[in-house]
Amino acid sequence: MSHMTNELIGAWEVIDTTAHEGIVLMVIGGSIGDLVQLTENNRFIVWLDGHIPHKYKYRVRDDVAPEAIDIYSVNPRNVNQAIYTIDGEELTICAASAGHDRPTDFSLMNNFHMIHRYRRSDAIK
Repeated sequence: MSHMTNELIGAWEVIDTTAHEGIVLMVIGGSIGDLVQLTENNRFIVWLDGHIPHKYKYRVRDDVAPEAIDIYSVNPRNVNQAIYTIDGEELTICAASAGHDRPTDFSLMNNFHMIHRYRRSDAIK
């Protein structure tokens, strides 16, 4: 397990979500106040409303720069390619909608990209 993977593991509270006007935000990123948990066994769990788990899998991509993560839904062909950065206790993920190219930066230049910001949390389900 890489150093960056270790930094991702734990609980994160959604503090902000951003997308182009009219774009529906993905459940995979959670809504403000939701808890997102990344586990050692590559589970990406979004706790909607604090008690409804939406379970995904993730894989950190050591072969892509900047730091990259792929998030898989129930259908393994349905992958959200993303990049991420950790700054202290904050995690930022810029994800593409399934079927679209991975973002190359943390802007919303592409209509199919969404930015999710999280703060590390002590709450673990």
